[in-house]
Amino acid sequence: KPLIYVDNEDSNERIQLSRSEYNERVEEEKELSSYLSIRKQSAIVLDTISQVFDNTIVLQHTLPSIELRLKSSNVLERESGLLALGALANGCYDSMIHYLPDLLPYLLESTKDDMLEVRSISCWVLSRYCHFYYLPNNQSNYLSNVLIYLTNCLQDKEPKVQCASVSALCIIIEDSDNESIKPYITNLIQFIHQIFPLYGIK
Repeated sequence: KPLIYVDNEDSNERIQLSRSEYNERVEEEKELSSYLSIRKQSAIVLDTISQVFDNTIVLQHTLPSIELRLKSSNVLERESGLLALGALANGCYDSMIHYLPDLLPYLLESTKDDMLEVRSISCWVLSRYCHFYYLPNNQSNYLSNVLIYLTNCLQDKEPKVQCASVSALCIIIEDSDNESIKPYITNLIQFIHQIFPLYGIK
């Protein structure tokens, strides 16, 4: 059977696929693209709703469903729950800070999930609530742990997770008043310097 050569995005190498394998891969990518498009639009709608309507009403109707999804054994349901949690950040932040002390341990552990999509989106959600880490008394309790978990994600073997952790760290650093993040900068720079060779050309 004739072989088709395609690029492996993770290794920068070309791999050989049969015609049937190639067709199957194309169909899988189409399904994933459709899912991601619907997923993205749903998150945008939820983000808009959270900014337009009263926080109490929004959370009353969304949090129970999000909680069920976060506890689900289905990894895609957990990922969708995390997506919804991040989408609420803009409009419902003031109300969500009451739940964050209980949610943060879950979010941090999710950065080590077996599914790369869960690890990636967990980094994003952590960045969405970055204001919380700089509240009085929260730096020692939360900021240091968040930075540790995100820097560990820099070493993830998946480029998507690496990018998500870099983006999250940038957002958290930019949100600081400089003095708050200053005690951590030296260690961050040293750590990034150590792992930078792992990233290769990308």
